[in-house]
Amino acid sequence: MMIDTLNIEVSKRVCGEPLGVSRYIDVEKSGRYERDGGAYIVGRLDNYRVYADEKRVRLSGSVAKLVQGENVSSPSREQVQEGVLRVSDALHINVGAGNVLRVDVASTLSVENEPAVYIGQLVSLRNAKRAEVGTGALYFAESGGMLCFYDKRAEITARNGTMPSAWAGFPNLLRYEMRCNGNIRGRVGTCRVDELTQPQPWRKLVCLWADEYGSIVKPTEERIRTASTPRAAMLAIFADLLRYAPAGYIDDVRQLVKAGGNMPRKGRYTLHKNLRNIVGGCGELLVDELTQKIEQVRELQCA
Repeated sequence: MMIDTLNIEVSKRVCGEPLGVSRYIDVEKSGRYERDGGAYIVGRLDNYRVYADEKRVRLSGSVAKLVQGENVSSPSREQVQEGVLRVSDALHINVGAGNVLRVDVASTLSVENEPAVYIGQLVSLRNAKRAEVGTGALYFAESGGMLCFYDKRAEITARNGTMPSAWAGFPNLLRYEMRCNGNIRGRVGTCRVDELTQPQPWRKLVCLWADEYGSIVKPTEERIRTASTPRAAMLAIFADLLRYAPAGYIDDVRQLVKAGGNMPRKGRYTLHKNLRNIVGGCGELLVDELTQKIEQVRELQCA
């Protein structure tokens, strides 16, 4: 588990003169707002975007990339603290006394199958909006944040990035992220940057990340129960398996479908039950694997 994106706001009360950071960053844009004439600047510090006006400094970026140059691996709590101190020293302000606007808690999980296989087993989360993007990304969006599951290797390839050598031997990398951009204080007890990386709030973040995965509904038989006829159920299962299941399960289903060509109603019902057992077994194996890996991360981080 790691903190990846860490967006921060440091108020004038903390930093004194927010626009003073212009001396320490690569300024890309500056000007004044039409509504009140207030000055602002926009620039960069390493991989962080820096915005400042007369009331605040805002920082947006990946603390993981800042401290280790990539965000596939998981930086430790101490490394995140180091990254905050590095930005503080560079800008000559106390970033640790600022407030967290957004924090992404994530882990890259090496799994046995292609990441898209697991996405089919993650059905719903409370009242969150579920959205699949392509064949390798799933988002549950709700007020205050988002859960994301996607193929990390595919993402790096799409961005013309380079996979860290330590991960080169792992073909299937499923990324699970919890993006929090609302009520951070209410969820972990603090939104102050230097407090968030202390042991107790850190453990709360880890547990929240793991518990949110546990809250996702994973009913492997949902489509079966809603089918109007055994044949409709059979076709729904077959379509799901073609999309999500490992090759061995697909071969089993093909044989059953071929054998069931002109079956009477009772025979089709038996076929339906056999197919349900196959898809149920496949789904349970996938869910168990993913749950085990997430619990391993929880145990390691909360030890």
